[in-house]
Amino acid sequence: VSIAHDGKTHTALRLLPGPSPPYTPFDMVLPEPAAFCDPTNMTVDRYPVFTSRNCNWTSVFAMIKQPALLWKAWRPESLGSYPNVRLLWQAWDEGALIEGVGRKPPLRLVDEEWGSQKHWQTSKGRLPSWRPHQNASVRQTWSQFQFFVKRVEQALANGSTASEALQDFESQRGDQSMPQFHKFLQPRKGAK
Repeated sequence: VSIAHDGKTHTALRLLPGPSPPYTPFDMVLPEPAAFCDPTNMTVDRYPVFTSRNCNWTSVFAMIKQPALLWKAWRPESLGSYPNVRLLWQAWDEGALIEGVGRKPPLRLVDEEWGSQKHWQTSKGRLPSWRPHQNASVRQTWSQFQFFVKRVEQALANGSTASEALQDFESQRGDQSMPQFHKFLQPRKGAK
């Protein structure tokens, strides 16, 4: 189902049966159909057949043939689009909810599958296949998003629960916007 929301068109896989099923917050936001098609095959781009067995992120990921097309549908929003650290963390850990449309996959799973990773023995890595390369805007969006993800993960590693860590960040943030809070937490260049 194609759905227009906030000036963007999203495709959602409705999880309830029927010819016109109602929205649920568990409906899955999908990338464009070309992401599921072999780029060497000249057939018309179309979605695979979804059944009750493959309506989960693991199965959807296994069907994707062109991860470079995922950024458009699943990228994190710009920092200013998040009203708080909790919703940014939710996009990473559970998947961002687009009200009236569905839920994107957890970005941690997307990045585990197609992100830049280093081999644990050789330390040689690969470029992320789902994020566009040599694009300053993409790099900035991802870097600012990861800035907060890493800080929440550090708090979790230090023994906080996610709820405690997020509450602590919100207390620190006060009435600052997310970009202001990022600037506040960012180490000053040249400062030692």
